[in-house]
Amino acid sequence: MASFSNLQDLSLLVFSGGTAFNSVAEELSKQNITKVAHVLPVSDDGGSTAEVLRVLGGPAVGDIRSRCLRLSDESDEEAKAVKELLAHRLHPTDSAQAKSEWYQIIEGNHPLWDPMISQPYADTIRSFLVHFHSEVLRASPTSNPFDYVNGSIGNFFFAGARSFFHSIEASIFLYSRVSRIPTDSLVLPCITENHAMQDDRITIAAELRDGSIIRGQNQISHPTPDAKAFRKTAEAATGLKLTDEKFWEKFQLGSLTSVEFWGGLERSSR
Repeated sequence: MASFSNLQDLSLLVFSGGTAFNSVAEELSKQNITKVAHVLPVSDDGGSTAEVLRVLGGPAVGDIRSRCLRLSDESDEEAKAVKELLAHRLHPTDSAQAKSEWYQIIEGNHPLWDPMISQPYADTIRSFLVHFHSEVLRASPTSNPFDYVNGSIGNFFFAGARSFFHSIEASIFLYSRVSRIPTDSLVLPCITENHAMQDDRITIAAELRDGSIIRGQNQISHPTPDAKAFRKTAEAATGLKLTDEKFWEKFQLGSLTSVEFWGGLERSSR
């Protein structure tokens, strides 16, 4: 591997899930290593993303939002306030409280609208949140309305932008500018939309050896508890020190504890 006299000269391409690389992404930012292209899935169907998909459809933005959040600027008070707003989640269990808080946010009188956020920033963010809200009201069936429980404001902003532009790439561009992600850092969806699929939901599935199918990223990653329950009992592995010369120049990972874990699901032979 080439020798780097300055870590800032690194240029990286990363394929990862929504959380697998987040801690490393934050550490890279701290080391001012910003020339990184992050390629992420658009099949997340858990958490608040699941409710957005149920009502609005479209490629999932949860994993992309999670990575963008880690790359967001925190160099001044305004940037920190914007990040706090987009990182916020509504009440985790009470639908009425979550909905009440959401209305405070879109009406502009929630404490998260920190005075440090300038009016142009606030107007830009709020306009796409309001657009998301109008799309949800239009699309939600009266018999089963949108549930704001544990809703991610960042997800709602992303979904509003994607719905407005009919493009996940445009929504990433907007989020990147609003949260001041370094211009040489790229966040890319693993699948590029075209006009025909712009509102399609993208789902992954796993076929087991017995022929049964597990559908959805959330069910694959976190299967419903049953006889095939997922268990992970690995000891904590030694963390990587990104400034270690052995890692970047010699590509030696040092001492790591490697433990295979498998949730009891039958492995596919295909």
